[in-house]
Amino acid sequence: PAPTQVIKLSNLAQAAQTKTEIRQLANSCQLTSSTWAMFRWKGRGAYTESHGNVWGNSRSTQHWEWFDRNDFLSCSISGVCRNRHCAESDILKYSNGNGWACRGKMFQVYADSSPIKDHDTLVQIRYSIWGSKGYWLSNDSNTLKTRTCPGKNFRGIGGCTCEQFRILKWNKRFDGDQNIYDGDILILKEGNLRKGLYELYLDNSECSNVTSLYSPAVQ
Repeated sequence: PAPTQVIKLSNLAQAAQTKTEIRQLANSCQLTSSTWAMFRWKGRGAYTESHGNVWGNSRSTQHWEWFDRNDFLSCSISGVCRNRHCAESDILKYSNGNGWACRGKMFQVYADSSPIKDHDTLVQIRYSIWGSKGYWLSNDSNTLKTRTCPGKNFRGIGGCTCEQFRILKWNKRFDGDQNIYDGDILILKEGNLRKGLYELYLDNSECSNVTSLYSPAVQ
């Protein structure tokens, strides 16, 4: 019995260590203020499966599925932001001297508190810096574009209301976790307006979207 008990205790210790390592990794993959990120468009569509006739009655079931394409939120053309394609091999790829391979699709997310929480944290999302100006994601006139408010650098949330967003974690309904991780499915919300459904890609080589532990159960 004694050796068996030692093995059980060893297994428990190993399990605890594994949980700790997973949590540390997950924490390193949280969305924090000033993080570089990409937003991959996630489309959902319904299709109907027919089950034929049962006692003269036709039956069918509606299912939802993801439309997965490498289309990311981009503001690269004239400051108007829409979903544009990025090759799989170029996602989160940076080349010194040439910048991000997926040009126009990298953003820095800023907030007054960190890590950034589902819905509760106001954020501002910077697209680029050009000279003395910063260009920020804006929902001005109900159209995603870039504007120079709040300036070159983040100075705290205040003013520039069209450039303030809340990030809603769509898959919170499945994992119940208020933290936002690499690989989560998000909605950008400005005021009462919701913009898109996106999968979060964080610029962290330790993550590489490993937080599929938190990915939603598609329904």
